[in-house]
Amino acid sequence: MLASIADRLSRLVQRYLPDAFVIAVLLTLLVFGIGIFLKPAEPLSLVKSFGDGFWVYLTFTMQMVLLLLTGMVLASVPFVKKGLQQLAEWADTPTKAYVYTFCLSGAAYYINWGLAVVVGAILVREIGRRNPNVHFPLLVAAAYSPLPFIQQDYQARSDSPSQPTIISLSISWASSQLLKRFSALPPSSYFSFSS
Repeated sequence: MLASIADRLSRLVQRYLPDAFVIAVLLTLLVFGIGIFLKPAEPLSLVKSFGDGFWVYLTFTMQMVLLLLTGMVLASVPFVKKGLQQLAEWADTPTKAYVYTFCLSGAAYYINWGLAVVVGAILVREIGRRNPNVHFPLLVAAAYSPLPFIQQDYQARSDSPSQPTIISLSISWASSQLLKRFSALPPSSYFSFSS
């Protein structure tokens, strides 16, 4: 029953949600239009401001790259990778697979955000290979859904609980792209790649 609901919702989102790049371009054009309307300036000065402001995010981008790279290196260490493969064997039913993936990914988020992204992907791949009855897009969602809970815990402990949840949004976007890509493939081709 859960798989059929997930299939219907996945098809609905695939049909009506445009690609993230299209949304980004439309929002950029909307902000550009609002900028011209609210502060009558020359469009050329708005374009120059956009170009100058783009490089401000270079530091943040490099931090995210290093975070993901560190997570990939940690998860690629032979004993960690072998341990994740052995842990994946325990999820022998679909329900166990979803709960198990959620719990292990949640535990990895407490260690390191970049590690959790990679651990979630490795767990999903290994569990999906070993358990053909698992609904793969739902398993991907289970791997990345602990993030809002973990982030809420971090915000509750911090002095400023109103911090923006940029990481949650980026992970949600990444997992939606994974769901979109894998849902478009027939189930028989989910694990046809070599590793």
